[in-house]
Amino acid sequence: MPRTKEQFEEMRTATREKIKTSATQLFAQRGFAATNVQEIADLSEISIGLLYKYYKTKDELFGELVGNALAGIENLVEYFSDFSEPRKTFMNFINLIYQDMIKDDEFSNLLILMTQAAFANSAIVTQDEITELDVKVLTAMSNLIARGQECGDFCEGDTYAMATQFFATIQGLAIMKITMHGKFCMPSPSIMQTMLIKENI
Repeated sequence: MPRTKEQFEEMRTATREKIKTSATQLFAQRGFAATNVQEIADLSEISIGLLYKYYKTKDELFGELVGNALAGIENLVEYFSDFSEPRKTFMNFINLIYQDMIKDDEFSNLLILMTQAAFANSAIVTQDEITELDVKVLTAMSNLIARGQECGDFCEGDTYAMATQFFATIQGLAIMKITMHGKFCMPSPSIMQTMLIKENI
């Protein structure tokens, strides 16, 4: 029985996602320059010819990955703008990170990919653009922490510095997860919250 148009579209979407996942892993672990298209095709378990039907160049693939990551970071700005329940907003974020980190390496690979993009000095995205977006996220989280301090739920301190320390910790955990493999131990949400949330609340 011939496949329907919807089935073909599902197959194309699945193949594209497989390519993106494989590319993210290889770019993060080996670097953009050291990764070739054949390796991406092999890890995706497709032919290099099929890969080229989806992405004409390695740069195009890298650009889409970086663009998706930037969009995800942009969404954090809106997420942290919910001041109605700052403690709940922050704890939900910690739980999301924790689940992503223990599930697989995709989130860690994505963070490392963004670090590479910041130093790639390419036409895809500039270091200034990434820095500007980082500042927006840190400012949004800083404002959330300030609201949490007003509510008495968050530890006292410089809110921007606290937000910076938190995200630097997440970035460090991502690097350790990729480099340590099976010896890595992801801190629990209760440990991660002690950086910002007051105890016995």
